[in-house]
Amino acid sequence: MENVQQDAEVKPASSLASKSTWGDRVRDTKLSGGQMTLADLYSVARNPASSSHGLGSQLPPLPQRVKGYPTPCLTHHEIESLLSPLCSRSSWKVEFRLPSDSEPERAALSDCGCAPQDLPRQELPFLISTYHFSSIQTADDFLADAKLLSDVGEFHHYDSYLLTPTSADGSFQLASPASLTLFVQTHSAMSSSSVRTPGLTIRDVRYATMLDHLYYSLYASGVEQPEVGATLDESIKRRLIH
Repeated sequence: MENVQQDAEVKPASSLASKSTWGDRVRDTKLSGGQMTLADLYSVARNPASSSHGLGSQLPPLPQRVKGYPTPCLTHHEIESLLSPLCSRSSWKVEFRLPSDSEPERAALSDCGCAPQDLPRQELPFLISTYHFSSIQTADDFLADAKLLSDVGEFHHYDSYLLTPTSADGSFQLASPASLTLFVQTHSAMSSSSVRTPGLTIRDVRYATMLDHLYYSLYASGVEQPEVGATLDESIKRRLIH
């Protein structure tokens, strides 16, 4: 889901004022606790073998940044070479769901202004993954880092999220363990028939990959992880193409 209408060359007003480059900004942006910068995170994502976490080291390399707007929906080749490897080595999966305003349990971002207007009420493709945290506070910290990744690094953001306490009593306290499910989508993609529509693009694959590395680098330690990796169903691939 895009929150700007240009490629990465478009900079926020504050960045334009300082005339810093993208590289300067990611080097200057510190993530939770100051242990890493965004530049450090990109370095790991480009070379997953350098990840300090076993599951992070299994991820596919970060895809190249896509240029132009609107971003095309994934082609058959991109589904096979980029999306399928991500799903097979992580907890990301593809589901067709109604938009977040039709599923009120999902917390959506405020209107970013990038979605086409008057869309039909129909199921749309989302990349979905669930992360597990030792506390709701830690999940909130992750979301804050995800915002830095969105605003400084990728110029892209998740569509919505679902935060669920996982303690035995289901209490919603900051110290309670929790799971966080993220829904990722490009709101204004270009279909193969040149129609603006929500869909999945290389931007989503990049963003999902970076979120995984953020999680495994700073948040996964001491948290039991479920098994990851699933084959992308052929029926889902066909729906993505058509």
